[in-house]
Amino acid sequence: MNTGGVKETIILTDIRIAHKSILRMLLYFDIFQYPLNKTELSLAVGEPDKLDEYLEELAAANLIENNNEWYFLKGRRYTKRITEKSMSSHFYQKAKKYAALIYQFPFVRGVYISGSLSKDWADETTDVDYFIITSPQRLWICRTLLILFKKTVLLNSRKYFCLNYFIDTSSLEIEEKNIFTATEISFLKPMVNDELLSEFIQKNNWTNKYYEQSSNVDTTYLITRKPNLFKKISESLLKGKLGESLDIWSMKKTLKYWRNKFPEMKNKEFNINFKSSRSISKHHPSGFQKKVIDALQLRVKEFETSTRISLQ
Repeated sequence: MNTGGVKETIILTDIRIAHKSILRMLLYFDIFQYPLNKTELSLAVGEPDKLDEYLEELAAANLIENNNEWYFLKGRRYTKRITEKSMSSHFYQKAKKYAALIYQFPFVRGVYISGSLSKDWADETTDVDYFIITSPQRLWICRTLLILFKKTVLLNSRKYFCLNYFIDTSSLEIEEKNIFTATEISFLKPMVNDELLSEFIQKNNWTNKYYEQSSNVDTTYLITRKPNLFKKISESLLKGKLGESLDIWSMKKTLKYWRNKFPEMKNKEFNINFKSSRSISKHHPSGFQKKVIDALQLRVKEFETSTRISLQ
């Protein structure tokens, strides 16, 4: 596709579902000034073999353009990914080391990368975000031990150790079904236990509303680890009533701490940012999800107004 020369703009008289899906995906990542390649854009359409055709049609209609392998909305001038070198390789090497360590904590069953690194981008501002799946009814013990490790051994550094989302194997389906959570699920990178990630993705097939899921999980950064003696002994000691009581106590203490730390936050906002139950722990104090969804709604409205194309 050559966008350097002058060419006639073609009016798209037949806006297909695939066109809308591609445009919505580009609008979403426009929030982060993040262009996409064909591999990523193939998630937007159910017919990846026709992706080139759809991209050509959108470019001919003067709606998108590209810079070599990177595609973005017409008129955008991004620098991220196009001219800047990502530090993702360095961050993934660090993440592999810490993911192996995280897995050896009691009741951890799967470790995955989310956030910007899962989209293969990292710079000096990046934190490594982990999505962790635990055994049922032991999530809060697991989380508490990991947080204690971060605060004591890592001196509360989150650069390579950001623990913001936990679920357990009994609650693999995510309740918040929106484009933000669908994007994070679709781009998760497995570090430990890719089979559990495949099961998790199947449980969340509602994401097909936003992205076409591949049956193949990206195992580029997968590591294989067996439980060490510490993990085995800890889980054995905490499998009965002691573990049950300690898990409930850990959850109550954590929720009380968060409530005291953010007293000004309204209940509705708190329940979204700190979604918590025996099987879920989410820690997003900045309300990033809402900010992204609000920003997307604004971009979609502006796009529909300027192009007279409905993306519904």
